[in-house]
Amino acid sequence: MKNSILLICRRSIQNNHLAEYLSAHTNLNCTISSFKEFEPIALSPAYSGILLWEYEESTLKFFWLLCRNISKSMHSYCAIINSPIDGEVYEESLARGAHGFFSDNDSLPTLLKGIQAILKGELWFSRQTISKHFMLSRQLNLGNDFDSHGLTSRERQLLRFLALGKTNKEIAQEQCISLNTVKTHLYNIYGKINVMNRTQAALWTTKNL
Repeated sequence: MKNSILLICRRSIQNNHLAEYLSAHTNLNCTISSFKEFEPIALSPAYSGILLWEYEESTLKFFWLLCRNISKSMHSYCAIINSPIDGEVYEESLARGAHGFFSDNDSLPTLLKGIQAILKGELWFSRQTISKHFMLSRQLNLGNDFDSHGLTSRERQLLRFLALGKTNKEIAQEQCISLNTVKTHLYNIYGKINVMNRTQAALWTTKNL
């Protein structure tokens, strides 16, 4: 199955040139779709290639959802491009399942090199960020008992706090953990119980815990 590149971005002369550059230097078909035109549900499960999502803060929640869906595929990849150098977005991209991150300061050769690496199954993040994410994930799961839903004891406790209407900051203070750790926990929990947001998670908790 031949790979392709799908560029989700604002329609502009610069992005048209970017698509032409990527096609010419990868020998892959590169198509453009605007944020409004793109329909994730229309992305075939058999799609093979990389989806490049141009950074726009208002669309990040859709990108995170897309990352979750694509992570289930063996032949599809996603990465964010043209993002400001933001440590929080950078780390969240990895935590949410993106395969790479490219800032607005990265050169075209760097973007090209990263795309080629991702299509080989590699992650395009710094070793330090990947190591930090791995260690955090291991700490979150170490020594925890899992229930029938795959939830750890700490995850069940966080859900109970969430059902009581506590904010992420309040949960972090109660558990003596960082705000980013709370966010990582909740993202993992949403995937396990198949909900989209904290309201749905709270409702799920009242019915199941």
